[in-house]
Amino acid sequence: MTTQVVWEPDGELDGVRLEAPQVGGVQADGMRLMDVVITSGTFTGSELEGSAWRDCLLSTVRLVGVRAARSRWDGTRVEECSLAGCDLSATAWRRVRLIGCLLDGVNLRRSTWQDVELVDCRLRDVDLGGARLSAVRMERCRLDEVDLTQAQLTGVDLRGSHLRLARGWEQLRGAVIDHVQLADIAPALATAWGIRVED
Repeated sequence: MTTQVVWEPDGELDGVRLEAPQVGGVQADGMRLMDVVITSGTFTGSELEGSAWRDCLLSTVRLVGVRAARSRWDGTRVEECSLAGCDLSATAWRRVRLIGCLLDGVNLRRSTWQDVELVDCRLRDVDLGGARLSAVRMERCRLDEVDLTQAQLTGVDLRGSHLRLARGWEQLRGAVIDHVQLADIAPALATAWGIRVED
């Protein structure tokens, strides 16, 4: 049975389980969610700016056009979720794990990631411009047209992931890649660093 909740500015949810919620067009800036489990739901066109997600689980949830800038995600697990056209700029991610997720056209500019793991995820047309990533691991992920302009990477492990950046190849300093990846992205790195290769 699905718990009925009220999504409202500065509201609070604690220890609630939501099954297949259909949330559309809500105004819930600053809402705090703790120990909340959300499964098989959809969030569309909703305002969740400055919200806080602590020790939550999101499983098979779709977020479309959600505006959650400056939100905070701590100790949260995100599984088999799809995020499309969402504004997650200036968000803070700490001890978060994303598994089998699709991020499509997501704005993550100026976000901060600390101790975050992504496994079997696809990031397509994702903007990480000016983001700060520390102790981040991306395992078997696919990055397509990702923008790393002015991003800062520290201890970021990208080994085993597919890398196709739109911009910001030079920001990969501070990341760990494998030999196969290096051979694959060498032409893009040469272009970014102004290296001319001639035979």
